[in-house]
Amino acid sequence: AKRLTRKGVTLLSGTLKSIEATTPSDRGGAGEGGLDGGEPQQVVGESVEAMSLLALPSSSAAQLPSPLRLTLSNGTVIIAEHLVLADTGTCLGRPNLPAFLGRIPLASEALSPGGLEYSEATQKRVAFAESFAQQQESQLLDLGKVRNLTEETVCIVGGGMTAIHLAQQAVRDLGAKQVYLVCRGALDAKQVTDFEVEVGWLGGKFMKHFHEMAPEERLKCYKKCTGDGTVSKRAKQILDGLIELPNFALFRETSVSTAGWNGAQWIVHLTGTCILPPISCDRIWVAAGVSFDCTSETIVQALMNISPAEMAGAYPLLNEQTLSWPKLPNVMCMGALAALSLGPSAKYCHGHRAAAEKISRAILNPQAAAAAAAAAAAAMNRCPLRKGNASSNSLCEGDGPWNKNKQVAKPTLLPLSEVQRRLNAPQGGGEKEKVRIESYTWADDEFTLDVYIKVGAVVEKKDVTVTIGQQDLEVLAETSDKMFHLSIPRLYKPVQTKKSSFKVFGKKGKIVISLTKNDNHEWKFLKG
Repeated sequence: AKRLTRKGVTLLSGTLKSIEATTPSDRGGAGEGGLDGGEPQQVVGESVEAMSLLALPSSSAAQLPSPLRLTLSNGTVIIAEHLVLADTGTCLGRPNLPAFLGRIPLASEALSPGGLEYSEATQKRVAFAESFAQQQESQLLDLGKVRNLTEETVCIVGGGMTAIHLAQQAVRDLGAKQVYLVCRGALDAKQVTDFEVEVGWLGGKFMKHFHEMAPEERLKCYKKCTGDGTVSKRAKQILDGLIELPNFALFRETSVSTAGWNGAQWIVHLTGTCILPPISCDRIWVAAGVSFDCTSETIVQALMNISPAEMAGAYPLLNEQTLSWPKLPNVMCMGALAALSLGPSAKYCHGHRAAAEKISRAILNPQAAAAAAAAAAAAMNRCPLRKGNASSNSLCEGDGPWNKNKQVAKPTLLPLSEVQRRLNAPQGGGEKEKVRIESYTWADDEFTLDVYIKVGAVVEKKDVTVTIGQQDLEVLAETSDKMFHLSIPRLYKPVQTKKSSFKVFGKKGKIVISLTKNDNHEWKFLKG
């Protein structure tokens, strides 16, 4: 940043809140505070101040698109000739919030009946590596404000490089009494790599075939190549060093089922490949990563209002040559926003360089960029997608807008089960309350495994839907005002779906599911 400021670049604090297309007359002329010579205006209140940016070649007004009026969070208004949205996918997204966070009130009530201390503890002793809208300022993790942890125990939830570096700082820099790292992955050699994506994507080897794909196929390819979490060799070395320390413990292939505040500490229950005792800690740090979600961002919504873009999943289809937004040649994107144009390397260093080359050529030679844009638009018209809407057939897990306040299904490439179709079908006569089934038991009887579910309300067999997959189970029981739902996405072992069955004891509000196993081996757990 210092090097750029020495070259004349002005750095502004604040986030971009809105974009408006202006008329060409707003550009003005030389000597009137206009944009002649490529210098955007900074407008604060009634004043207009020319910003000193890197000099761009002057162009005639006829060659330039309409200027853009940009409004920042601090009230600053900028009239700009070009706009580049450079994001790696972390800002234009939503944090992954583990399910145990929603169970804190119930778990705390069970540990300390009648106590409300968990609310204060959640604000002061649960911190997040990523920010989100509903977050308190005190909940954003700032290690600069954490002075000493010599008498405290920290539980870190996450399995990426951020979680590993947090563990290192907690142990070595802050001197934590004990640090637990809980991750769903194995964190083994398969996740260690020199590059974030396969080397073939860093050149033309794979990209030629990528550009020949339809947008939906590109999306699937992108998710396949970037879906698995990776850690660098350096991060793996740090983790291996931490494992040798007596005050560090790593729980692989494990997730937090519940966490409750007992008035003095957090009691954390773990679910993994073996039975684990609960752990106690003073602080919980969540570093579970971010899911890309550009369509929920105000800036992208503003662009969609100006010029709707065709979408594949949650990713816009940009101009291949200039990475510009459709019909807005002076708005260009890089990072995850340009994933369908740059491939799996879009949000990494190689993708940033490729995007910078395309964007700089477009700015320096607008006539060639306009010709390329016209050719790309003509090609796109031959295989159009729906404009301004993310096709449900193209959405991937973790992509696209998702209202956290409603219990709706996340987008997925997998076909919806009968339970999911009924759960998310439009309801006439008022919305039913959706209740997650928490009360159930199971018993292993050699070749059969029985699951006993207690709904707690009278239910008829016609209102019960059970989907038994090869290694998954879903149950939906409907009453006049509620929908009781149980989902086990992965059973301990595969079962024989055709020989499995279920019974409904309506007056007792009970459902018994008999799963036929493939062998007589004892199941140690119900969930895999």
